[in-house]
Amino acid sequence: MKIKVVSLIPLRKRQILRKQVRVIYAKTIDGKVSKDDVKIIIFSEIKAFNSRDFKRQFSEAEKQKYVIGMLGLIEELTPREFTRLFPIDKRYDGNRYETKDYFSTVEYINSIGWDTNIDSAIGFLMEYMCHDTMIFTVTAMGVIECYGGTNAFENIFGVEKGREG
Repeated sequence: MKIKVVSLIPLRKRQILRKQVRVIYAKTIDGKVSKDDVKIIIFSEIKAFNSRDFKRQFSEAEKQKYVIGMLGLIEELTPREFTRLFPIDKRYDGNRYETKDYFSTVEYINSIGWDTNIDSAIGFLMEYMCHDTMIFTVTAMGVIECYGGTNAFENIFGVEKGREG
């Protein structure tokens, strides 16, 4: 007889990550949050992020607060710290297909500096090649677009319709 095993690891993983975040949030009441705690929150929230649940469970105001809060936390880190949490995807064919890859991400980080704080989290995430962060980035762009009432690219990069910068 063959036994079929159903994996609950994704569900269990999400529950564990959310529990970590609750423990850290409890520390914020006492004002005892360290940089390591911020890293745990960022890692846990992005790893456990599910855009389908996010869209269904929260109001627009809650989505905006969440995304703005997460982007603010990401801006507390340096690119070096962020790459330790979410390594750059090892894809090297971006030049051939004119897409983002490992080299374009490293080139971007070199231009802003590895040890300076991230000044624009959403701009950084758009340039950053990592599958784990991509779903969060796309969802954040949608929330920012609803938040501002205009095209998110116009808000971030100052691009006007019909005109290239």
